[in-house]
Amino acid sequence: MKLLATISSNLLATVAFAFALGIALAHSFSLTSGALAIFTAALLVLALLLLTLHLSRRRNASLWLLPPLFVAAGCWYGQLHLAPPPADSLYRQIETKSETLLVGTLAAMVEFDGTFSRLRLNCEQYQRRDDPALLFCREKVLLRLPGSWPERFRPGERLAIRAELRRPEGYRSPGSFDLAAHYARQGITVTGFIRSPLFIAHLDPPPGWWQRVRFFPEQLRSEIGRAIDRTLSDPERSAMYRAILLGDRSRLSPAVLEDFKASGTFHILAISGLHIGILSVLLFTLFYQLLCRSEWLLLRWPARKLAAFCTLPVLLVYALLAGLNTPVARAVLMASLVLLAICLDRQRSPAAILAFAALTILLADPLQLATTSFQLSFTAVAALLFLLPQLQRLLSPSKPPNQSMPLLSRASTWLLAALLVSLVATLATAPIAIHAFHRFSLVGPLANLLVEPLLCLWSLPAGFFALPLLSLQPEAAALLLRFGAHGLDAALAAAAFFAALPFADIRLPPPPLWLIAGYYVALLLLTGRTGPGLLLPALACLLALLLLHPLYSQEKSHRTGLQLSYLDVGQGSAGLVELPSGYRLLIDGGTAGTGSGDIGERVIAPYLWQRGIQRLDAVALTHPDADHCNGLSFILRHFSPTVLWLREAGDDSACRELLRVAAKRGVATVVPADGQRLGDASGYVENVANSWRLPGVGNGRRGNSGLVLKVCIEEGCALFPGDIEKGDEQSLVGRGYDLAATILLAPHHGSNTSSSPAFFAAVQPDYLVVSA
Repeated sequence: MKLLATISSNLLATVAFAFALGIALAHSFSLTSGALAIFTAALLVLALLLLTLHLSRRRNASLWLLPPLFVAAGCWYGQLHLAPPPADSLYRQIETKSETLLVGTLAAMVEFDGTFSRLRLNCEQYQRRDDPALLFCREKVLLRLPGSWPERFRPGERLAIRAELRRPEGYRSPGSFDLAAHYARQGITVTGFIRSPLFIAHLDPPPGWWQRVRFFPEQLRSEIGRAIDRTLSDPERSAMYRAILLGDRSRLSPAVLEDFKASGTFHILAISGLHIGILSVLLFTLFYQLLCRSEWLLLRWPARKLAAFCTLPVLLVYALLAGLNTPVARAVLMASLVLLAICLDRQRSPAAILAFAALTILLADPLQLATTSFQLSFTAVAALLFLLPQLQRLLSPSKPPNQSMPLLSRASTWLLAALLVSLVATLATAPIAIHAFHRFSLVGPLANLLVEPLLCLWSLPAGFFALPLLSLQPEAAALLLRFGAHGLDAALAAAAFFAALPFADIRLPPPPLWLIAGYYVALLLLTGRTGPGLLLPALACLLALLLLHPLYSQEKSHRTGLQLSYLDVGQGSAGLVELPSGYRLLIDGGTAGTGSGDIGERVIAPYLWQRGIQRLDAVALTHPDADHCNGLSFILRHFSPTVLWLREAGDDSACRELLRVAAKRGVATVVPADGQRLGDASGYVENVANSWRLPGVGNGRRGNSGLVLKVCIEEGCALFPGDIEKGDEQSLVGRGYDLAATILLAPHHGSNTSSSPAFFAAVQPDYLVVSA
């Protein structure tokens, strides 16, 4: 009965939680169309049963049935949205990369990262190169263009674009970020590349009035972005303002992004609940002060309600200017619900407001449940609602009535309160952040105390009030933007300072699901059952358990054989060798892909962490081309190998950063002799030959020469020849090197410049692996 009473008193929260649980279950399996039809019929029967029980006033029975009904409804709704695109969709027509003519509407402001412009097109029609028919489509396409976007093409205009289209594909190594799923949650099913602005053309007739109204916010957003760029000559300042005002982080440099990530303040760069909350308070206060100056209004209308009502439309307009992406929409929805609650005198249940916001967002798009931003936002807000009130009792010392606190005491109380808010949010979201990003900022709570006020109480208000003046009073707008830019500079300096501190953030493997579940169960049990004096130490103990789990959960090697892992790094190479004893060596680690970030951080390290691997014994680089080495600097910094094998000491400018990191981390750099080995009694890794030093290479392309490595145990061997070509192969075979192996990694990614018949005859592999 106690459970029924809890459900009854928290009906909306129960419904939202059950619906979210059902959506989460939908991600674990898929249904055929026939099974989905049966599921739909069963759900309708369940809903009719609940309605019958409710009408017959059997309240207890209906309450028991309510959670399973909404779990089933969430599962059904999630399955509908997880269904693959229909057979006639553009996605189904693009099985491989193909050139296509697209006709559609430019849907949003174009983003530019200094190298590529990125745009979203609402596709209306398309024509394949091998098919003259013009077919209809209703899909979102994400396109890239080298260089900056031509300003004559504005959001809302119909364009014809010739592009090379493909299905979104990320790296499929376990632990890697699922790019295709990320795009799918944004409704993007196809991506493409535009070779030149010459492949873009306007279409007649011009947009109608509805198109002009619909896309006016994005056009205005583009104009504001250009106005900010013109007003602030410093690209770093304008990039920061674009991020915090317009939600466009594309122009921020990798160094700035890394500083904010390492200092635990990256969330401030996204327009989310913090920004919208601060702007809501500012607008509410401004309207309230203005309304209180009118005696006539005060006698007829409650000023607080009227101020809340006036704040709503301004907030909605700003949300449109910020792009109205999911985090912005979520934040504006929650702020609007609070303002409406003030207007309707229904402010007593913040938990109900949170549950209603979550339910509304999931009804609009159930796939948002799987996004990290959704999980972090609602977890942080829930923690502040339920845990912070207990901690605040520590800040409320008993004092006689009407006795004011000294200024110093008030300041310290406010500072401690801000620190507690940051701590609670950090502790509550730690498992999700570690699972998603493999890192935890130890300085985050302190860094937020400084960076948040600089950006959110200085730069953000100055920039917000400058927006309407950019066209009306450009000089006044420039003055406000330059005033706020000093706050940007201070925030950038503060983030860089905290990020540079020793152990500012730590890299961690993702916690197992049982540990995450246990963490939140313990957190839930602590709520309301622990005195405020014990709550913070209990939270600290939970966090310590989470951070230290790699020490007691590292993967132990119980294999009796050799394990090889060839990672998907696109056009590149990365192979993990694990000998039966547990000795681990990484052979190469790079990619030729553009715009993919650091392949070591994005693919190789997540795979290692997902396996519970915290350190490597050695790293071998067959040759220093970028597609073999550009991810290894990150690996050396975070996996502490003792030795790095190279084809030549101090070799090639492409790997200078790698050599610098190796020297800084104390990793021994070794040019192995022919026949030199690494390993132990269970197996070994041998440098068969350094083809870089072999004379008489037939085709003269020495740049691809390098170490030819062979991994062996008693039962067999695997050969890693790097990018050697036919001249190297002939030289190796002619000199009688032992190349025989059961498994062969195709030389030079399977290129036709390699894999000569004589080489294959010498290796005689049973299995061939191609990394391309």
